[in-house]
Amino acid sequence: PIPVFEDAAAWLWRHHPAEAAKLRLTVLRDSRTLGAPRQVDWQQLDGWESIANPAGWALPLDCSEEGWRSENWVIPGESEFSLLPGESAIGLRLPLHRLPTDALRRAITAEIRDGEFTIFLPPMPDFDRFSELVARVEQVTQELDLPPVALEGYPPIFDPAWECLSLASDPGVIEVNLPPAVTFSELCQGLRTLHESATSIGLCARKLAFNGRRFGTGGGAHILFGGPSLEDNPFVQRPHLLASFIRFLGAHPSLSYCFTGAYLGPSCQAPRPDETIPGLLEELEIALGALDTLRAPADPQFIDRLLRSLLLDWHGNTHRAELCVDKFCNPFSPGGRLGVIELRAVEMMPELEMNLAVNLLFRGLLTVMMEHRVTGPFPRHGMALHDRFLLPLVIQQDFEEVLEFLSSHGIDLPMSWFRPIFEFRMPLLGAWRSDGLEFELRQALEIWSAMGDSGGGTSRKVDAATDRIQLRLSGERADQFDVAVNGWKIPLKEAAGGQRFAGVRFQAFTNDYGLNPHLRPRLPLQIEVVDRESGLIRRAMEYSPWLLEGGYYPGRPRDEAEARVREARRFRLVPDCVGSRAEFRSPADAGSERATFDLRLRRE
Repeated sequence: PIPVFEDAAAWLWRHHPAEAAKLRLTVLRDSRTLGAPRQVDWQQLDGWESIANPAGWALPLDCSEEGWRSENWVIPGESEFSLLPGESAIGLRLPLHRLPTDALRRAITAEIRDGEFTIFLPPMPDFDRFSELVARVEQVTQELDLPPVALEGYPPIFDPAWECLSLASDPGVIEVNLPPAVTFSELCQGLRTLHESATSIGLCARKLAFNGRRFGTGGGAHILFGGPSLEDNPFVQRPHLLASFIRFLGAHPSLSYCFTGAYLGPSCQAPRPDETIPGLLEELEIALGALDTLRAPADPQFIDRLLRSLLLDWHGNTHRAELCVDKFCNPFSPGGRLGVIELRAVEMMPELEMNLAVNLLFRGLLTVMMEHRVTGPFPRHGMALHDRFLLPLVIQQDFEEVLEFLSSHGIDLPMSWFRPIFEFRMPLLGAWRSDGLEFELRQALEIWSAMGDSGGGTSRKVDAATDRIQLRLSGERADQFDVAVNGWKIPLKEAAGGQRFAGVRFQAFTNDYGLNPHLRPRLPLQIEVVDRESGLIRRAMEYSPWLLEGGYYPGRPRDEAEARVREARRFRLVPDCVGSRAEFRSPADAGSERATFDLRLRRE
């Protein structure tokens, strides 16, 4: 192996520019007088050891039909092997251009970077050579009893026959791309292995908020559908399948909101077509009609042209869409001709069974639509999309229709498989039962708006200062009571089984840089269930998304047990108010079709 050193001049300019400038001036002056340049006293400079000692070692290495061979690298006119300036791996900074023309052009390198022993693998001509080299590295590390070694460098040349699992680091999460699964049992095995491996090293797929609520990690669990090749592809062989799937997703907002993360709506990573550009739905309907009439097999590039400018977000980003066709037959991307459709409105669930249920659901839907078309115009939900369809009761009713659709075509998926997902996304906040009356307070979903650019960064801030809850009355006497929140009578809507419900939107905290920096929260919320005939308070409650008594949490919960305690302490009954006469105001728009009552619009 050849010791390789950092470039001394580049190191001097980076870490001691004043000394480097003096040296340069001295050399220029001495060159006019033909004198010798001034010497640098390296040992007086901080960090000089990093250039006095080798940065690593390089072993020239190449392979041919005859086998492996190596040689000694010598750069003409230089006494040592100096790397190109930079901070990347030394395997990327070898001065190959200064070597003789007949010298080898590959080398395996070793260095200690950030306290980790790292070996850089050069590009290999085929997978057999690559695997042989990795096996030799493993053999040597075992023989020398070395600590774990990190491998980096060039991957083997890709072969479509491989089953690959790739990992990448994302902010706060590790992204894992699983290989395609032909059958659901293969998918189960892959996801189960992933969960077990992550758990064994202390990783999990959830995080705990300050107030005790369980959230997803924010990482996606996107589902990709395709075929063994672009030509042998279900969306090419049955072009109506994609049109049916898009229409069905549009008809059932629960599929868009149940399984995704905390960020919903136009500003999220996977907006629905009816949340993006105004007037787009008419264009989409025309395109879906064209898909319905295509002969099989369809031209995949034509399918791409039909949908590319219609499935996108409100900025025109074709990747940020609920259903993304960027990897189907995209001629503008190196990896864009994979023949896959990506469903992006899915977040990584905290439990294995939740992830399996979601995958099975969409697999079942596409299986049915292979033979049974979904036709008609794209549904128009209007204001109900961000009103009714953010409330747990409405979402569940819509989702039950999805399961009934599957059941009518021979695929029975019980609601019990998906109930843990609903409880995770929309947890119960408080409840009580008394004399034929039941009350339930449940977390609802909320849309947060994106803020204006404030620095030209690559990320966009959202105003997360609002929150939404659902109130629900049920039981044989539910129609005899009203509910008031912070002194306002809440208009309740009728639902199946004699249930009455409403959503309440409110300011959860002050955001000085939000959409309405002047709004201050009125917490805790004062909730009263009032007997309509007598006008007396039957039950009084308090709820807050934070500490009921005010103040701040000392930090995130240490574990699930502490999180549950914090969550339970955000709701309590107030017995002192029971039996007193209620005083509340009725809103002027009580007859509105809206199911959500926005307290921010009812200021004093």
